[in-house]
Amino acid sequence: MSEQLFIRLPSQAEQSVHWLVWSTSEAEVIASGELNNVDQMSTLSERASSRNATVFVPSCDILFKQVETPAKLTRQFSQALPYMLEEELATDVDELFFAQGKKFVDDDIHKLEVAVVHKQKMQNWLDWLAQAGIKCQKMLPDTLALPDDNKVNVLQLGNEWLVRFSSFGGLNTNAEHLGFWLEQISYTQENPAICQYSPLPNEIKSRFDEQVLSEADYVLALELLAKQSAASAFNLRQGIYQYKKDSSKYFKVWRNAAIVAGVALTANLIHKGVQIHQYETQAQQLDTQIQKSYASVFPSGKNLSVAIIQKELKRKLGGIGGGSGQQSFLALVEASSGAFEAVPDLKPESLRFDFKRGEIRINASAKNFQSFEKFKLTAEQNALKVDQGSLNNQGNEVIGAISIRGES
Repeated sequence: MSEQLFIRLPSQAEQSVHWLVWSTSEAEVIASGELNNVDQMSTLSERASSRNATVFVPSCDILFKQVETPAKLTRQFSQALPYMLEEELATDVDELFFAQGKKFVDDDIHKLEVAVVHKQKMQNWLDWLAQAGIKCQKMLPDTLALPDDNKVNVLQLGNEWLVRFSSFGGLNTNAEHLGFWLEQISYTQENPAICQYSPLPNEIKSRFDEQVLSEADYVLALELLAKQSAASAFNLRQGIYQYKKDSSKYFKVWRNAAIVAGVALTANLIHKGVQIHQYETQAQQLDTQIQKSYASVFPSGKNLSVAIIQKELKRKLGGIGGGSGQQSFLALVEASSGAFEAVPDLKPESLRFDFKRGEIRINASAKNFQSFEKFKLTAEQNALKVDQGSLNNQGNEVIGAISIRGES
């Protein structure tokens, strides 16, 4: 995003709030200002709505520490970290938040940067932003946004002075105590050098040699912090305070499209389901017709499934001949089906196809002699020639042989 919103929150709600909108593409300030207190931060919500907000918080509320660590950081070490510093803190560690910075090596000793801040203070800052409708991805102690160049860098922000005296160390103070702190810091450094990004009061300048003091180009305080903040990878928004992206807006964008797609998919599935049901109904009807036709010729197979009928037909065709003879056999079966339907009590008991003679030989049973005669007359009407063999009474049935062939 080419424009960024920077906000410097105060320590207390009634203190002033500084803000600035910076153009990264043009490298210039677009707008800036100062609010009387945090209650007025809602006026920044419009400026923050489409921008990535970076927030600075007072270093006076943060304790900067460097802790010796093992060569490899572990989860157990992070859990034990608060209790390693417990004796140096005046507050119960359960009320404090420990934000980890970079890990480095100093004289073969592994160390870790740690910023300690009260949990209630962190929650206050986040609540003020939430109430103003401002999303904050990065929260940085203000002094860590001053240049890190082995100098003591000093900047005035409103009635406060920001002092950075090391790569991971800084403080906030007022004009009355600024001279004291600069002297104390200078005593701890071998070659003290103080760079002023805001003009120091004359009475403070008089305490230091001219070669110790240097001046940088004076710019707006928040402009300098905005320019330098990108160089600091440290972020208080970690652990329990880690920034969570709001995915709801993306959901709203795609929700309607998802609903339309869902409706279309449902309608398509219903249509496919109806088609499948229709096909299944038609298939069932065909299966029923096949079973009925097979049972009319082979009464003993009336309860067979279609799959078994297919196997039985292949077996029977194999038993009675194959090749071109199959066509004449099937033609005879089809031509004689009308005669079997006309005489339903005439039941084939066995069937054989004589390939050489081109005729079907059937052993059948019927209720009486007239059924055989009726079958013969009906078949001959369908251009078939039927020869009856001997007919014999057997109980309540008449059993006989029938030969069926086409008329030559």
